[in-house]
Amino acid sequence: MNGAPVVVAGDQLIARFDSDQLGAGPQALTATDARLDRVVRLDGDGLVITLAQRAAGAELTWWTLADLRPVRTAAIAAAFDIAVEPTTGVVVAASTDGQLRGYVCE
Repeated sequence: MNGAPVVVAGDQLIARFDSDQLGAGPQALTATDARLDRVVRLDGDGLVITLAQRAAGAELTWWTLADLRPVRTAAIAAAFDIAVEPTTGVVVAASTDGQLRGYVCE
C-alpha cells in the first residue's frame, strides 16, 4: 500500500496508521468527546473530516492528517453520511431530512 495513511474513527477516538506497518500501532491518536460515525480524507489538503452525532444535530470536524489536530468544527443539521468532492474540497452531508448540504473548511 506504499505507506499510505489509513485513518479510522470510532467511539471517542481517531487514529492514523501507516498502511505498511499496521502492526506497529497508530502513528497519531486523538481522543474526542463524541462518537465519530464517519471519516473521509481530503488528500490534496492533508485533512481528514469526521461526522459526529450531537443531541440537536451533528458536527463536522476537520483534522490535520499529519497529527490529527482539529482545525475547525461546525455544527450542522442531523446527518447520517458524508463524502468529499475531491476537486473543490466541499464536504457533502446527507441529512436526515433528505437534503444534501455542502460545507467547506474556512
